[in-house]
Amino acid sequence: MDARGARESMDAAKQSVSTARKWAESSAASLERARKRLAEIRDEVDRCERQASDASNSLQEAQRYLKDLEKRYEVIDVDEETTQQRKKRRLSHDGGTPITPPTIPEESAEEGLVLRPSMSGVAAAAQAGGSDEPDDLGGAGNRRQQLRASGHER
Repeated sequence: MDARGARESMDAAKQSVSTARKWAESSAASLERARKRLAEIRDEVDRCERQASDASNSLQEAQRYLKDLEKRYEVIDVDEETTQQRKKRRLSHDGGTPITPPTIPEESAEEGLVLRPSMSGVAAAAQAGGSDEPDDLGGAGNRRQQLRASGHER
């Protein structure tokens, strides 16, 4: 090997050592960052475990409190009943015949519509000239009707 070849080999070896040193330093820095992240993650896991434990304890305490109140006030838990059991339990005022829930037309049920009582019937009666006041108010409902008919509003 001549001097020139030896010099090139030495330069290549120095370059290789320099590259390996930079890689080792970079790897060591990455390892340190990963260890810090791992420590933070472990701390977060510990915190989450404590939080989950506290939440579970709180849930159990709330459930015990609810059970105690249900016992004290003799509450029936209807959520545990099946639909059939609820239907059997629904009795009319005389206790003889079951009360049947209102039926929803099939096309409405398929569309996911839910029928709810509203004040629209009362409002329609008021617009049609009927009173929106209960019958037991006596003349007050009629007086209001007379005022509306003459153009007076509230």
